[in-house]
Amino acid sequence: MRRATNPTRKISITIPSRVFDKLESHLSYDQSRSKFISSAIVDKLDGVSAPSVQELTTVQLKAALHQRICGCHETASCPNNVLLRNL
Repeated sequence: MRRATNPTRKISITIPSRVFDKLESHLSYDQSRSKFISSAIVDKLDGVSAPSVQELTTVQLKAALHQRICGCHETASCPNNVLLRNL
């Protein structure tokens, strides 16, 4: 019997509900949650940086600004988002 060259390990983690909900809405039905999380961890450990401002769309920039200003993830329904809607 052949063994995997890079075997996987099952782990258990605890994350905030908002992060889990955001992840679930980000992934499509056929995407692997484990593969996504594993890739994110590798990117973080390898020092892969976030995209530059020039690479972000206007919607992504507004969401990033809202997160920095307010701290919530509810950009559509947040009353603090009035300033960003006018941009």
